[in-house]
Amino acid sequence: MVICGDCGQRKLSQEIIDTCCNSGGAVVFDGEKLFQSGDDPFFLVLCLNSLSDLNIRNCLIVLGKALIGMKNDIDLSGYVCILDGENRDSIDFACSSGMTSVGCSMNGHDTLTVSAFGEDGKAVVALRRCISFSGREIEPCEFSVPMKQTDNIYPFLAGCAVTLLSGTAGD
Repeated sequence: MVICGDCGQRKLSQEIIDTCCNSGGAVVFDGEKLFQSGDDPFFLVLCLNSLSDLNIRNCLIVLGKALIGMKNDIDLSGYVCILDGENRDSIDFACSSGMTSVGCSMNGHDTLTVSAFGEDGKAVVALRRCISFSGREIEPCEFSVPMKQTDNIYPFLAGCAVTLLSGTAGD
């Protein structure tokens, strides 16, 4: 399960929905409607503005503006969140919540970054440290991903993190 908190232009949630639909199919609640992609969907994607009363384990939380701004009054320790490593509010939210975080940015200190851009329209994405999710340990690695032109690298890297953590990267 992937929970995405986005508002405004919804670039982040659309990237996550597209990534999940293309990486095994998904049942999606986009905040307005419920739909399915694929015959036997691998992902459940919920686009939410709040995490109140969250009691579902082994899910990924993709931090966007909607979730960062919420009051943090629930126990989120044990959850894994994907966050924009360039956004101080995201970092502060993850630290105060007790979640394991996967920072995504072009910053050399983040967990997931782009290490190279190919002429073939692909980006080489690098996982810089070991991360655990759902009983699996994922070692540092690099993988190639088709990349659309983007003015914001975070939605792209967040989609890469979802596929990597779910084990569908390269599918």
